[in-house]
Amino acid sequence: MRSKLERILHRLDGRGQQHPLMPEAIWSREVDALIRELDWCGHEGETAVIAVMAGLHLCNDHLDVSHSFAQLIEQDATGAYWHGIMHRMEGDFSNGKYWFYQAGKHPAMQASAERIALALRDDLNPEAAPPGRVRQHLLDFRDHSAWSPSVFTDVVQWQQGRALDPEFRSMLERIQAIEARVLLSETLRMCSSIIDSLTEDARC
Repeated sequence: MRSKLERILHRLDGRGQQHPLMPEAIWSREVDALIRELDWCGHEGETAVIAVMAGLHLCNDHLDVSHSFAQLIEQDATGAYWHGIMHRMEGDFSNGKYWFYQAGKHPAMQASAERIALALRDDLNPEAAPPGRVRQHLLDFRDHSAWSPSVFTDVVQWQQGRALDPEFRSMLERIQAIEARVLLSETLRMCSSIIDSLTEDARC
């Protein structure tokens, strides 16, 4: 079980750091098949496992399938967070913000704040954003670790349909990719006891 999961994560890591803000197709059919083949040996209905499946499919840009898993655990903060990102990625911004509100102060949000602030300081250029409110949001993410998935959703919505500097759009893609990978790491951590038990079970 662990080796299959690690293979999936290795392939997803191979995507690099640029993912489309609103993907129009699955990134990898091979990865999609590997995710579907994961055998949870009777744990398929547990919230932590469903959250992992939602996250893996979302990180592979398979939004419809990710959505179907997130809907099963809407009452769970992690499920709500994945649900919100999925709706942002499909362009349903108000629905995405609703689910971010339902996720509350998810532990992954603080970790995302730190990682995104570091990226904006060291690798990305918030000054590439047009002057005004959007640039200020990015500077707040950088200078105050003031990460908010809902505010970021407003930024993504604002840029849609505008002819903007490619560096700016690339920066948004990088930020969303960081957010998703941080949330996936936290989701896997929450499922670690199940993954460990399956690793020790020869039948799985």
